[in-house]
Amino acid sequence: PEVLPNKDVLESLFQKDHGGKVNGIALGIGGDRIEHLLWRIQNGEVPESLNPKVFWLLIGTNDLAGPMCSTEFVLIGIIKCVEELLTRKPNSIIVLNSILPRTRDKNGLLI
Repeated sequence: PEVLPNKDVLESLFQKDHGGKVNGIALGIGGDRIEHLLWRIQNGEVPESLNPKVFWLLIGTNDLAGPMCSTEFVLIGIIKCVEELLTRKPNSIIVLNSILPRTRDKNGLLI
């Protein structure tokens, strides 16, 4: 297929047994907002036994889609997520993905 569903894309990129070049796992949940990720980090969903070389963080686009969320809130939330990860996993590298574009346009146009 030319376009893969999200789960398949992540598996093909981050799991060697699915053709990826690195051995990784996708821990994201569709629809997540910063406060959801932060809660999971702070409440044990990053196990002590999980010690990756790299965390690839993509968060914030769902927050920006909300009606009462400022860019400042998103920035502060992303920084807090990075700080929490580094506190728990100081030997890991954090890669911040840029926030993906969103639109409310019914034709999918970015305006």
